[in-house]
Amino acid sequence: MIAGQVDSILEPIVVLTISGESAGPLKVPFVVDTGYTGQILLPRNLIDGLRLHWLRDDRSMLADGSIIRHEVFSAWIVWDGEIREVAVDESIPPRSSALDSSADINSPRRCGLTATSP
Repeated sequence: MIAGQVDSILEPIVVLTISGESAGPLKVPFVVDTGYTGQILLPRNLIDGLRLHWLRDDRSMLADGSIIRHEVFSAWIVWDGEIREVAVDESIPPRSSALDSSADINSPRRCGLTATSP
């Protein structure tokens, strides 16, 4: 079982350990989206910092029906005590806001299973 907590705005948060090919492990807080479909999303600065291996370009449909292009990378996470290789989608900041790359690693961000980090 993976234990977590609920933050001050009632979002469920879990902390997962994630590693890249040559960097990590890093404990990263994630917001578990209620519509979780198995995606793990990380902002570009964490992808670069963990030196994740690039897999492919992809496209996703947003809630408003628009299509965005993003990159997909591979990483390793500790999930319920087991190490698993997973695909990680690059999270694209909303058009109305910029991703604050100076944000604290311990402050959660939104993703499918969304990193709450810079």
